[in-house]
Amino acid sequence: MQAVLDYLKRNQARFVAELCDYLRFPSVSAQPQHKKDMRACAAWLVHHARQIGLEARVYPTAGHPIVVAKTPVSAALRRGKPRPHFMIYGHYDVQPPEPLDLWKSPPFAPRIQGRSIYARGSMDNKGQNFVHFKAVEAYL
Repeated sequence: MQAVLDYLKRNQARFVAELCDYLRFPSVSAQPQHKKDMRACAAWLVHHARQIGLEARVYPTAGHPIVVAKTPVSAALRRGKPRPHFMIYGHYDVQPPEPLDLWKSPPFAPRIQGRSIYARGSMDNKGQNFVHFKAVEAYL
């Protein structure tokens, strides 16, 4: 476990930068003008998941695309020694940011103040979703 914690600490600055990249997508599923942003965000997530060693792909739907990522099949599993499985659910869409005049900075331009990041989705749900990706990356 210490190796995982050390990895997380060593890579914290990169993780924050990557989270900010993720938060810049105006992936507002409730507004049709953001359909392209939803697809772009899904593609970014797939690319990111692959970079950390996951198998990932986008699945088109009648609505917005979904992203499925999973760990690759391990040698242990191929030898008949299955590992425990778990599933993490998260969504990459965000609520509309309006009214914009209530924001102190643009909602899709992450602003770091102290130990906080202010942007639409930084907590619900991109921030939470991203933490899961980083935990998996550190473990792998």
